[in-house]
Amino acid sequence: MRFFYYLIVLFFSLSACQQLGKTPFLCQIVGYDQHIELSWQAKAGAQYEVFESVAGQEHFLVKTDFPFYLDFVGTSKSRNYRIYELDDKSRRLVFEGEGESRDFSDEELLDMVQRYTFRYFWEGAHPQSGMVLERFKDHLKGNIAASGATGFGLMAIPVGIERGFISREEGAERVLKILNFLKKADRFHGVWPHWMHAETGQARPFDEKDDGGDLVESSHLLAGMEAVKSYFLEAREAEGDIRVLAQELIDGVEWDWYVKESPYLRWHWSPNFKFEGSQRIEGYNQTLMTYMLAIGMKNEIGSAYFKEGWTNVNNNHFLNGREYYGMYLPMGNPNYGGAIINSIHSHFLINPFGLQWEEISFEEQVVNQAKINFAYCVDNPKSHSGYSKDCWGIGPADNPWGYEMHHPGPKDNGTIAPSAALGIFPYTPEESMRALKHFYRERGKELFGYYGFHDSFNDNAQWVADTYVGNSKAATLLMIENYRSGLLWKLGGNSALIQNGLKFSGFRYEAGES
Repeated sequence: MRFFYYLIVLFFSLSACQQLGKTPFLCQIVGYDQHIELSWQAKAGAQYEVFESVAGQEHFLVKTDFPFYLDFVGTSKSRNYRIYELDDKSRRLVFEGEGESRDFSDEELLDMVQRYTFRYFWEGAHPQSGMVLERFKDHLKGNIAASGATGFGLMAIPVGIERGFISREEGAERVLKILNFLKKADRFHGVWPHWMHAETGQARPFDEKDDGGDLVESSHLLAGMEAVKSYFLEAREAEGDIRVLAQELIDGVEWDWYVKESPYLRWHWSPNFKFEGSQRIEGYNQTLMTYMLAIGMKNEIGSAYFKEGWTNVNNNHFLNGREYYGMYLPMGNPNYGGAIINSIHSHFLINPFGLQWEEISFEEQVVNQAKINFAYCVDNPKSHSGYSKDCWGIGPADNPWGYEMHHPGPKDNGTIAPSAALGIFPYTPEESMRALKHFYRERGKELFGYYGFHDSFNDNAQWVADTYVGNSKAATLLMIENYRSGLLWKLGGNSALIQNGLKFSGFRYEAGES
C-alpha cells in the first residue's frame, strides 16, 4: 500500500512540474508519520526556496542548495508546496504539489527508519569507490573512508535489496565496485588501514602511531565480505565475481603477522612504528568477530590464542559476575558491562541467542546488558535532563565536547545516542520501539534528517549533533533487520569461515539456535 501511495505521489509531482516550464523539474513528495519529504533533482549552481501553504496562508520554509527538505507537520496533515529555483539570472517557480502525512503502524515506522538509514550507506557512500565514510553532515562530506564502516555497508546491501530500497543488480554492482577498489587499496600484510582516502585507497593516519593496518576495522570489512558471499549465490556473472573476488581478498590477510611475538592478536601494525602502541585484542568487547575470522581462517590460531587474548580472565573487563538492577552480567567492564557496542558489532552476523562458551551464555550477556542500559536511564542516578523510559540509550557517540565511548557509570555525561537504543532492538524490542517513537514523534524535527537519526543529543547542554556516524548507522539498520527477519544472522550462519571460528574456539549453540 505504501509503494502504491508513493507511485501516486510521484506521478502527481512529475505531471505538476511539467506544467510549470519547458524543462521538467523532477520532484517527489512522500508523506510519512510526522513529516513530509520533498526531494528533487537539483541543477548545478542553483539554490532553491521552498514555501508551504496552510489554510490559504503561504509560509517560507527554507532556502537551500541541498535537494531535499523534511517538513515536520504532525500526523494526518496536508500541505501545499511551491519550489522556486534561483540562479545568477533568474528566480522561477519550478514546482507545485501537495503532500500529506498519515499515522504509521510500528512496521511502517521500522520501514521508514531503515529506508532513511540505508541512505547513509548508499547515497552517502563515495561516488567513485563506493566506500563508506566514517562520518558526515547533511551538507558536508569528505574523502576519508573507514574500513569498518564499509564492512557494515556491505552488510547493508542485502538489507536494502530485501526491503526493496535497491534492486539486486544495483546491489551487486555496488559490491563489485567496493571490492575492486579494495583490491588496489593500501594493505599492510593483507590488512587495511582504519582510514583511507576514498579515491586513491591510500592509508590515512587514525592517530600518531596508527598509520598502517588495523586488524579490528579490517575484520568488520572481512565480515561484510562474508555476508555478501553468503547472499549473492545466484548463477549470474556478477554474483560469481563477487564470491571469487571477496574470497581472494579474504585469503590475502596474513593473520600470522598479527600474532608475532605474542600469544594473542594485536590491534594494529605500522611500517613506521611496528607494534609500538598497539593494543592486544582482548574481551569482553566488540572484537569477538576478529578472533572468529582469524581462527576460522587459520585454525592454528586456535583456542590457545582465544583464551590468552579475547577470553583472558586475568584482565579486569572480561569476567564480570555482578548484578545490576537485579540482572546478572557474566562478562564485561565492572561499570555496568561497558559500552553497548560490545553487544552489537560482533553480533551483526553472530546470533547470540542460544550461544554458549564454556559456562557463559552470550544470550544472557547481551539481553541483560541491553536491559541494564535501559534501567540505568530510567533510574538516572546522575539526574541528567531528558532521561526516561522513552528517552534512553547510552553508547559511543559524539557529544558537545568531542566523541566518547559512553556507557552507564563514569562515562555517562548526559548524552543520549538513538543508535544505542535502536541497535539493541532484538534484545529489548518493546523498550526500543518506545524509544524510536519518542525520538521521531516527539523530537523528530531536531533529531531526524535525510539519513535518519542524527548521532546524539545532550539535553543538559541543549545540544544536538549535526553529524551522522557510520558505526551508529550500522547498529540501527542492521540490528533492526535482525529483529525483523534475522537476515544478517542467517548470512553469518551460512558463512563456513565464521562458523568454523566459533567451532574451533569452543562455542556451541543450544538446540534450536544457530
